[in-house]
Amino acid sequence: MPRPRPTLLLALTALAAAAVPAALEARPAARIATITVIAGSPRELAFTVSPRSFTTATVRFEVRNRGTEAHSFKLCTRPAASAKADACTGKATGLIAPGKTATLTVTLKTSGTYEYLSGIRAQAAAGMKGLVTLRLAPTAPSSSSSSSSSSSSSASAAGATTTTPSSSGTTGRSSGGVVNGQATDPACPPGTLVPVGPGAGDQDDDNEGGFPTDGDGCL
Repeated sequence: MPRPRPTLLLALTALAAAAVPAALEARPAARIATITVIAGSPRELAFTVSPRSFTTATVRFEVRNRGTEAHSFKLCTRPAASAKADACTGKATGLIAPGKTATLTVTLKTSGTYEYLSGIRAQAAAGMKGLVTLRLAPTAPSSSSSSSSSSSSSASAAGATTTTPSSSGTTGRSSGGVVNGQATDPACPPGTLVPVGPGAGDQDDDNEGGFPTDGDGCL
């Protein structure tokens, strides 16, 4: 069996390498909100956060320490009604020396108000804290749910039946009765064709003349 030529192998390798970046570029980039945090401003034990609200689940905090002490920035990952906690479950940067920067990326699950505070409990207790707000867009109904609903509606429509009462005089045999004072013949529902003439077997008296019609089919 002939072996592949080295030139062909190199060409295939180059094509495969080129296809990987193209596939990565085709993927939609995840939306990330970026929030700027200044530690030590407007006073040493405070944060300046901008903006304070965002609409994406993943948010990146870019923290710069402009104070004279080391600071840490922490975001609580459970919604809170107020900024009263001095510690919480969440994610935090390490200690940031004066003049240095750090980045903290957090993904939240639900809309709500979240507390941020210093990762150093004593600084948080001194008032180095605040609130940010996440407002996620409502989720649109999935196409499978819509299809299921449409299928159910169609099935209901298909299963519905309309019953139209039938006239006892046009289907089957008449049950007989009285019309214009004359007895109707149960063997002669309206629309019945009966032979006329001697020996034809018509026993309905209103065919002999002199009688008003009784409404049956043996007229």
